[in-house]
Amino acid sequence: MPINHDEATASIHVTGLSLGCVNSHTKKWEVCFIGEPEHNLVMKVTKITAAGEDERPEACPDSRPIAHGSRIFIEATKPAATSTTLYKPSLAGRDKEDFRLIVDMEKKVYKGKNVKPKKPLKPITEMYVSGAKLYSVKDATSKEDVWLVRKDKDEQPRELKKIGTAAGADIKCKPGGAVVIKVDGPAGGFECTLPREEGTRYIVWFDNMCPPPPAEVAAAAAGDAAPRVIKKLTRKGRAVVNHSDFMSYYEVINPEGKGYYDLTKGDPRRGDGAVCNYTHLGNLDWMFPLPIA
Repeated sequence: MPINHDEATASIHVTGLSLGCVNSHTKKWEVCFIGEPEHNLVMKVTKITAAGEDERPEACPDSRPIAHGSRIFIEATKPAATSTTLYKPSLAGRDKEDFRLIVDMEKKVYKGKNVKPKKPLKPITEMYVSGAKLYSVKDATSKEDVWLVRKDKDEQPRELKKIGTAAGADIKCKPGGAVVIKVDGPAGGFECTLPREEGTRYIVWFDNMCPPPPAEVAAAAAGDAAPRVIKKLTRKGRAVVNHSDFMSYYEVINPEGKGYYDLTKGDPRRGDGAVCNYTHLGNLDWMFPLPIA
């Protein structure tokens, strides 16, 4: 059956540079936000009222920047469920909230082969979500078909078609319960309590935002000037092939000789599609703690 979001106390939405899995032991959704330069992790909470209006709740009235290196914990008091499940309807691809629309690094990129976490090369933020149903956010689907491109050697690109770019997680509470968000970090912490109320629910976005386009590119898009092209070279003087933020996932996972891949929109021969979405690890049974060596 389709998900009835009206039954949720809060819906957690994750996008931007993020990689996650479901911990098979704790039954929690674990998400790793990667702190690439100029990527800013922001939390925004919206309250959907019975009249269908969007409001900023008193508990979290402003968008909150979250410093990388933080830890985020989301759980319910009086939860309706304690385990995390994935929404996978029987007819794959027919439902825009089918979790299988999310790119699965192990199942789609590496065709079922496992990958292992490694010591992170950049600052990360850990997030733990308890007792949720995971799905692909309906209104966050790529407008173009997406291709998988191998970066370390020549290989025929693979078409993934349209993909989900944000993962959602619905958390339900019993009467008198609430969804509690706790953030601990180097810039200080805070807590946000979202109580269950009849006829209302909360949408909480965690967006590890991509940097804005360079001024030259933005000006060119507006027809004001030609963009400046910067050519990068290796130490041997060879041109560096452009790539998208998808390659940043290799900051925390090791493909162990299985190859390095990128995503691109449109032209399958290029790897610079600037794809920066939530990506999943369907085989991995724990994300944290990441190795320290």
